[in-house]
Amino acid sequence: MSTRWLLVLLTGCQFIEEVRTDPETVSWGGTVQVDRSVTTGEVGELTAGAVSMLDPDGAPLLEAIQPFDDSPGYWRFDDAPVGAEVAIRLEADDIVPIVWRGTVPTGEALWFSGALYGREAAVYEAYFDALDGLNGIAAPTVGDPEVSVLWGEPLDPDAWAGVDITVTDGSGDEAALWRLAISDEGTISDAGDGAVDLFIAVNLAPGAVTLEAGGATTRWPAEGGDVLSAAFYELE
Repeated sequence: MSTRWLLVLLTGCQFIEEVRTDPETVSWGGTVQVDRSVTTGEVGELTAGAVSMLDPDGAPLLEAIQPFDDSPGYWRFDDAPVGAEVAIRLEADDIVPIVWRGTVPTGEALWFSGALYGREAAVYEAYFDALDGLNGIAAPTVGDPEVSVLWGEPLDPDAWAGVDITVTDGSGDEAALWRLAISDEGTISDAGDGAVDLFIAVNLAPGAVTLEAGGATTRWPAEGGDVLSAAFYELE
């Protein structure tokens, strides 16, 4: 919050009055993680690549900086527009490009470690190999430059039981998707009308990709090869 000082004269005395105005831009940052669990068994940090802020139509707004030499996994946007709906794209040689959606906070803020993350291709490939052909849906090729993938992980899986999920791709076509349940043992199955742990829409034409679920609508600017993240997604 910005501050300026006014000198006020009142009945011969001098007072200092603090006048506060809401900021138009803020700094917003945090650690960006990378899931390499399939090949190395660990979760690391994104220390090289690019973290970009876009508007919901895909127009570039800001590039994040790495302000601390001793913490290269920490990225920060300076002069982020307060309250703006934005997309954040993570790109690096060892991850599949991923696009997140969110709202710029109204004050200086940090995102929690793990709130933004990328994944190596092998993580997605392991899922797609297991799901290929389920409900007649062909699994995509990870990073295919002709298509994108929407990857959703509901915050409250039980709240999604029976909820209609519609994904429309950049060509205006409704996409095929998997509604999935994950057991305590880690097995994946069709969720049917039950709780939804994971939903994935595949082979999406790039452009404006829209998710509609339970009255909530979210749009991502998708490029070919992107994963569009609806992780931590919550119904309105």
